[in-house]
Amino acid sequence: ENIEKLLQCNHAQKQQLQQQQDHLQKNLQLITNTLAVYEQQYQQHVTQQPLLEQAALAQALLELTTAKQQLDEQSTALKLKKLQDEQQQQQSTHYIAQIEKAKAEHHRWNKISSLIGDAKGATFKKLAQQFHLQMLVELANQQLVALTPRYELRC
Repeated sequence: ENIEKLLQCNHAQKQQLQQQQDHLQKNLQLITNTLAVYEQQYQQHVTQQPLLEQAALAQALLELTTAKQQLDEQSTALKLKKLQDEQQQQQSTHYIAQIEKAKAEHHRWNKISSLIGDAKGATFKKLAQQFHLQMLVELANQQLVALTPRYELRC
């Protein structure tokens, strides 16, 4: 049916159809070339993209590894500082206990010193005399009770 239509067309119509065909052929060639260029660009993009991503991933991995090393170093430093702090606290507790013990010992000796008094021992002599006097009074009261129970000595 198309062939019959072409046979019935005159020369002007045939030229017009030939020009349309040439024009369409050129457009098809242009589109095919453009498509080939785009496909080539796409293939180039696809082949380069993984390299770019791999390079970016390698860079990110390097940065993360560096950051991890820094954090590990900080963690180690903080653990060491914590250990030193704990040791200092233990030492401090030990020193506080020693100080308290020394204070108690000092208090004891200070009390003894206040009882003894000066270098000549006057206060201690007085204290000893009072103690002996009390002992003698008690012994005398025991002897006195045997003789007569109604009398008692006091000092």
